[in-house]
Amino acid sequence: MIELKQLAEKSYNREIADTQEFYYAKAQDALNAWRSLEIKQPLLDELINIDYEKFNSLADKNSEVDAIRTYIFQLVSYCDVNASNKDRYNEYEDNRTIAKAGIRQNAWVRQWLIYKKNPSLVTDSILNVVNYIDHPESNFPIVSEYHKEQLSRNLLKIPYDKSTFSQKLLSYFDDLRFHCVNVKNKSILYAQMFYSFQDIWKDKILVKGLVARDGEDWKEAFEDDIRNSSHGYGVMWRHNLPTDGGRVLKALKEQIEKGNTFDFYIVEKNKTTYKAVVEDFVVAKDYPAVVDNWRQKNPVWFHDKFEDYKSEDRNGKVVQQAKIAFLVNSFKYIQDEEQLDINNNFKLLNNPVRAYYVGYTDIITNFEMEINEKLSEMQMLLKNKRNIILQGAPGTGKTYTTASLALKILGVENIDWTNHGSIMNAYKELVNEGRIAFTTFHQSMDYEDFVEGYKPEERGDIQFKLKSGVFKRISENARSKSCVLIIDEINRGNISKIFGELITLLEVDKREDGSHPIQVNLTYSGEPFSVPGQLYVIGTMNTTDRSVGSVDYALRRRFAFYTLKSDVAVIENQKIDDKLKKKSISLFEKVESFLKENPSDMKIDDLMPGHSYFMAESENELLLKLDFELIPLIEEYAKDGIIEVNDSKLNNAFSEWRKLFLL
Repeated sequence: MIELKQLAEKSYNREIADTQEFYYAKAQDALNAWRSLEIKQPLLDELINIDYEKFNSLADKNSEVDAIRTYIFQLVSYCDVNASNKDRYNEYEDNRTIAKAGIRQNAWVRQWLIYKKNPSLVTDSILNVVNYIDHPESNFPIVSEYHKEQLSRNLLKIPYDKSTFSQKLLSYFDDLRFHCVNVKNKSILYAQMFYSFQDIWKDKILVKGLVARDGEDWKEAFEDDIRNSSHGYGVMWRHNLPTDGGRVLKALKEQIEKGNTFDFYIVEKNKTTYKAVVEDFVVAKDYPAVVDNWRQKNPVWFHDKFEDYKSEDRNGKVVQQAKIAFLVNSFKYIQDEEQLDINNNFKLLNNPVRAYYVGYTDIITNFEMEINEKLSEMQMLLKNKRNIILQGAPGTGKTYTTASLALKILGVENIDWTNHGSIMNAYKELVNEGRIAFTTFHQSMDYEDFVEGYKPEERGDIQFKLKSGVFKRISENARSKSCVLIIDEINRGNISKIFGELITLLEVDKREDGSHPIQVNLTYSGEPFSVPGQLYVIGTMNTTDRSVGSVDYALRRRFAFYTLKSDVAVIENQKIDDKLKKKSISLFEKVESFLKENPSDMKIDDLMPGHSYFMAESENELLLKLDFELIPLIEEYAKDGIIEVNDSKLNNAFSEWRKLFLL
């Protein structure tokens, strides 16, 4: 509660707290004026049944309808941040509005007209606005029922009850004892507070789209009709709601209200065969609020009445009646090589059966599955051996992969393993917690740097103090929790000089929890020391480095070795311009062919420059990589005798590679 009060204090609005009148008094006046306005029933019915464009056209010509429009627009200008012509109709200097409602202007107009006829027929969103304006002392300016549900569940820690929600939430914030002059302004004051820390109470799971099994034969015709239509829109429907529909549809509606779309995959025989891009969706009772907007997009398979979304048998008997309709701006067949498997490529909220469809939280592409499989394989080796060396040619992502592997072995799971930014954020957190340490071996490094030794410390005169090295420090941390030590360029150091007597202790059976635990006294402090079982060591090694042979025997018994290869699939899965991607792949293939054609005592997997040499955001960047990274590396291969090639053949190859940038 103390932490929550601190968060709330950051968004405490003194202007609202000190205001003596109701902060949205003008909204109250506008609502009462709308209620008092007399409209003849035939005209009201006519306005409810025409679309928004016709309503505006009629208002431009008819003074009575124009007055009605003014009343509605003024009311909406106090209700919604995105209200049309808010600057004109909102009389507050700061244009203050009750909420960011995510309701289109045409829907506002229709709903206020319906409210005029019968208040019980409007949507929950409109009723929430009305209840707040009428009784701000006992209601919150929350338009979305989904937000109320999440606040109840995740902040108040109680099930959502519409009748008691506001009173419970007011009491919750009253306990924090914030000053407010007018009791009618408490709810808007509190609302600004809890909307400033939404991460605390909003559901963490993001439903990204829907997946449905459907073997019916409507899809090809639907795709053809959309492709041949003037606007590229269509309406498809389902006779049922998705599994866990309340939660799934509310989450997807939030995406739509933010102006986003979501994907709806159709599955046949466990493979995705069609993908729809959904721009909007609606259940039967809310169709009147969107029908005008949908009609303007001229979608195929559209109906003015929701009850007309149905299928019939040969005798005209209704077989299925729609419960939900989707406005899609794309519906396309997925080519065989790009189809996804419902059992392997999707993270589903529920297991779909034929009659039902479900939400998914993420899609795992085949490329991502391959990455996960490799990481899992490395994780298994590291878990069994406790020590692993990632080896490979320069640029194959060895150092890059150590971060992912470290997180995997430490139990981090809820992360996008293809997003390096997300990986590094989680990595830095564990570094700060002392659970991951990083060091690079070099020829000058020794036992004193790595384990312990006397280091100069200036205090008037120079004194030497015994200090623990990175290996000893991370080992101490690993006695209470799992930790990882990453050693980059492990083959660059003198292993005997750096590890000393501790090289033996790295073996699984010699560790504290091993079958044959060994403890030694450290050289300088004389303290007894052993390697904890919860310490994992990850090293990297360049396979083109000729010094590998001198350290290989010292490390081979104690480390598992995993080769990272140059992978053209990494280049293919870059999100870059197709033309640039093709040049990158072509350059990769030319370099690979050149190395295969010229003799070497190394395998191509140990020799082929890594994919990072071929990855760039622009053609100019790729050319710079070619001239100042890739070509110098190949020249070094030739100079060191790694490949046997004469200067003429070498220069001809370089010229051919550069020609790619003349195309």
